Amino acid sequence: MRYDPVTGQKVKVTADDPRFDEWSNRKPSKRSKLAKKIRERPGEYIAERATKVLEARTRVAATSLGRVVARSAPAALALGAAAASAAILAAGYVVMDKVARSRGIALGERANDISRKFTATQAAIMRAFNAGSWSQVPQDVRDKATNDYKRALGTLYAQAQGSALVGQRVEGSYK
Repeated sequence: MRYDPVTGQKVKVTADDPRFDEWSNRKPSKRSKLAKKIRERPGEYIAERATKVLEARTRVAATSLGRVVARSAPAALALGAAAASAAILAAGYVVMDKVARSRGIALGERANDISRKFTATQAAIMRAFNAGSWSQVPQDVRDKATNDYKRALGTLYAQAQGSALVGQRVEGSYK
């Protein structure tokens, strides 16, 4: 029995086969396979590692938003829907701003994450107001949430373009 160095699968090889001497009779360890991948295919390794890190950071950010909303919503619900929406909006603002300013995540993924956070904020606000749709939430609360979402996206794209004046209009700017 020998192990195919490419796939790592166990293969029956006879003693007269040239692969018998070339291939190891020991299964390659996880560490040696990783070292070989880094040496031979560094681009593939970097892509896989970046994907894992991105998924982990997104999961942590989503979990933290859920915890923040879960902590703030029950206390605010006792005070009424308006207070609940204020607490939820504040939590959503903080999390979306944190995502927009994080440099370790790819631009497109940060934009998607901000959109997911906005959707979670909308759902929490709709629950606080017992609304069946977003249009049944009071206009001022919807405007505040939407403006926070737009501001987070604006911050994200301004930083992506390298602007040091995020949120400020440059003199002579037509935007």
